[in-house]
Amino acid sequence: MYLICRGECDMKQNKRAMVLIFTTAIVTSGLAILPWFII
Repeated sequence: MYLICRGECDMKQNKRAMVLIFTTAIVTSGLAILPWFII
């Protein structure tokens, strides 16, 4: 039971980290593209 719970917790943390990296990448790419639209 403990191992299964630990695995699920790790998966949740991994998913959260992936989402964080994904959003950061989108924001940084958006900021990089934004000046071209302003110009």
